[in-house]
Amino acid sequence: MDSQRPYRLVMKKLVKLIDNKKTYNKEIKSLRKLLDDGEYTRVLPSGYHHFLSEMHRKLVGNVRITPKMLSAVEQAIESYGNYNSPEDKIKRDTMLAKITKLKYLLAQCGYTRQYEAEKMEFLDSITGRVHSRGKLTPKQAKYANQLFKQFSKRVLP
Repeated sequence: MDSQRPYRLVMKKLVKLIDNKKTYNKEIKSLRKLLDDGEYTRVLPSGYHHFLSEMHRKLVGNVRITPKMLSAVEQAIESYGNYNSPEDKIKRDTMLAKITKLKYLLAQCGYTRQYEAEKMEFLDSITGRVHSRGKLTPKQAKYANQLFKQFSKRVLP
């Protein structure tokens, strides 16, 4: 597509070309900031990261943006803003510290390798959940508390 011409001939009609850079300037900048943040993008699922980079490419490349595409981009930008809020960051860091303590206690308990691997898999999954969502489900939190009590009894009889 020739960027010097503001119109394009489509099926014998002149159609004005879209200039996404002017229309979606705020979204482009916010999405670029989101994608440049390595700490945030490393916890995103790879498919979602690819989707966001494709949306950025389409916004910059003057591709027609549907309302559904725009709402997905705005939702991603909003969740990124929530991820970086100081209160959420403090909560996330304290939860990650607790999970790390659980992993340490598990290693000190001396369980069988099979049992230890199963519990470590659970702890790794909730670590990923805390990174991506910033919180645990009530069942996950309850089970993590049970594990803490169990490991504490075994290490400190």
